[in-house]
Amino acid sequence: MPVLNSTFFSGSSVSFDTFKTMANKLDILILPIFRQAGQLAPDVPGLHAAKPPRRADRRRASEHLILYLVLQGNAPLSADAYQQLLRGLTSVYYKTPGSVTAAMTNVTDALNKYLRDRNFRGSSRGLRSVGAFTQVVLREDTVYISQSGHSHLFIVAAGQAEKYHDIELAGRGLGISRVPKARFHQEQLTEDDLLLITPEPPPIWSTAALKNLSRVPVKGRYSRLLHRVEDDVNAVLLNPQKGAGEVRVLRPKLGEEKPAPQSVEPPVEEQPVPQTRIASPLATLRGRLGKSKTPDAVPSPSVQTDSPSPQQEEQPQQPSHTPASPSVRDKIRQLPIGKILLTFGRAVRSALRTIVAGLATLAKRTLPDEKMLNLPSWLLGLIAVSVPIMVVIFASVIYLERSGKIAFTNYYEQAQAQVEQAVSIEDEVAYSRALHAALENLEQAHKYKETEDSKALYKQIRDELDVLDRVVRLDYQPLFSHGLASDVVVTEMVVDTYGDLYLLNQTEGNVIKVANNNGYQVDKDFVCGPILEGYKRVGPLVDIVPLSPTRSDGATILGIDAMHTMILCGQNGDVPNDIFEDTSYTLPRGPVKAMALSEGSSENIYILDPREQLVLIEYQRENYRMGIEYFSEIDAPDLSDAIDLAANDGELYILHEDGHITKCVIPSPNTAPNCNSPLKFSDDRVGGVSESTMAWTGFTAMKYRAQLGLRLYLLDAEQQAVYSFTPQLKYQEQFRPVQEFTGIATAFTIEKREHIFLAIGNQIYVGRLE
Repeated sequence: MPVLNSTFFSGSSVSFDTFKTMANKLDILILPIFRQAGQLAPDVPGLHAAKPPRRADRRRASEHLILYLVLQGNAPLSADAYQQLLRGLTSVYYKTPGSVTAAMTNVTDALNKYLRDRNFRGSSRGLRSVGAFTQVVLREDTVYISQSGHSHLFIVAAGQAEKYHDIELAGRGLGISRVPKARFHQEQLTEDDLLLITPEPPPIWSTAALKNLSRVPVKGRYSRLLHRVEDDVNAVLLNPQKGAGEVRVLRPKLGEEKPAPQSVEPPVEEQPVPQTRIASPLATLRGRLGKSKTPDAVPSPSVQTDSPSPQQEEQPQQPSHTPASPSVRDKIRQLPIGKILLTFGRAVRSALRTIVAGLATLAKRTLPDEKMLNLPSWLLGLIAVSVPIMVVIFASVIYLERSGKIAFTNYYEQAQAQVEQAVSIEDEVAYSRALHAALENLEQAHKYKETEDSKALYKQIRDELDVLDRVVRLDYQPLFSHGLASDVVVTEMVVDTYGDLYLLNQTEGNVIKVANNNGYQVDKDFVCGPILEGYKRVGPLVDIVPLSPTRSDGATILGIDAMHTMILCGQNGDVPNDIFEDTSYTLPRGPVKAMALSEGSSENIYILDPREQLVLIEYQRENYRMGIEYFSEIDAPDLSDAIDLAANDGELYILHEDGHITKCVIPSPNTAPNCNSPLKFSDDRVGGVSESTMAWTGFTAMKYRAQLGLRLYLLDAEQQAVYSFTPQLKYQEQFRPVQEFTGIATAFTIEKREHIFLAIGNQIYVGRLE
């Protein structure tokens, strides 16, 4: 397509191109093209078209919106959830003021946050989905397009076809990084132009084959696009026509492969959608990982349309140019397991019919007595059913094994090439990026098999990246040969002065003591937990802190339940537990979320109450029976999403769900605290930036330690990593296991003798800091 005016804008997360050719008011006809496992469907999952609602923002009142979302991965959405998501995104668009690109960016941010949160929740089960997302907005004679992820756009005009797909500008997909990428186009098209959008075009859809598509009548384009395409297809064809600026969805009649015009769904009603903001540019080392080569499309619910009206079929026309047949590698990537089995089933069935017919003829001619083969009917039926099944299974296993070897070779060779390319790169950021891409390809290769060479290359790349990222690999060892009870979930760990370990079991709300006596062993005589009978009661504990060894009552830990009732537990089982509650507070209290012991000399305890926006201080000099509110009713920061806290005398750190940290300091006695929220992370690694959150992390817990130098430690549960920062949040290093364990880390602690304890599942692992 000839470009008369081209402008390019580049940032860390947004780029866009501008093309200009005409000015007429147009309708947009949408032709869905979808085939899965050899079956055609009238709708494309994830396609959604809408008119502006009555209460749309003034700038949105004349704009029609088309959303096209394809989820790639193993975490599909249900039909109801899919439609609710798309309607919610539509509401976000029409409520956003400002330019079209600003509204599109807001929609992209909202979808990215939804998918990223969903991926984090499913990470423990190995579930993840990545969004390939395309937005199309029609305003009078202009079409605005936004691409994120694996979105391929073909523009067919004036006998030419241009393809737009740039993974560097559009990003690897939504749901991966905190700041999504998007590529924007602004098009003014004639009624003869076409826009073809797909996450994965069939190999036969080359620009040479598509350049004459606009000459094919509307009724024949469906057949033309599916002609000689054997693989699954997920695509949308947009065709502008003279009209009143409306959007119409065509539904092909599957028996005859012909489209029928159909009106767009009624205007969407406004729905309550979380407020979103346009994300600021963010570029990090992990945000620049290599391209994902083989995304798996996940089927999704279809767009809602009205009843179709029939049209006559037109015979498909032969394309003017047929591209070369796809390679064996491409076919293996695109063929789903279901289609492989179907193909083998058909071949085996045909072969079996021929063999059985031949054997029957041979038996009639050679056997002297047909009664000798007079087998029971049930046995003949069993043979007829079991033999084809066994043959299909045997053939499928052989084929899958061969295809797995080919896939392994493909990924492994790509990794080798990327390593060779990285050696010649002088720029540190590009060098790191190339190594990350190679590591991802090796991880994909190891899903099929591992060889000594591939494992050696993986270790070589990982060691080099560890140097760049300042990663220290710890040789974690399990404390127990068989783990704790299967239902134990450890959500907090503390170590006392004697090196004994105390584990908070979320399942029962009790504390498990692990004594350090020439090896770690569970102390079955230790009891500390819910007491639901008697005059003094305490519920299931939600957090624990260690106490000073100089206490006269022998108590070693203090626990607290959700209702602010506390319990002192002694080191020996014969010391009675002391249950009490501080009733001196004047403000109403809500459920306790977390508790922290100050690392300074005061040894005060800080209690987090997000619902009532409170942080309470319990004084050590009052034996934790009297305290004060840290914030007054008017100077408290937003604590509604706070999940953990740490303290060092006058300094208080609060961790929030999205990973940002609030730091508060009381400058002098009897003065209100000064808070900095968010306190920015300082990352001086290759490609690192200073932002309020650290990309590619999901912090869930926090500890402050003074014995190893003033350090703030944050746990990334999914990556089983402990990050180390200065009190000013300057990145120092991170600790990861040599070999990752199955599951996510639920708790951690750091012992004065320089050990890190990590809780994963019902096992505790210990690693020594060098």
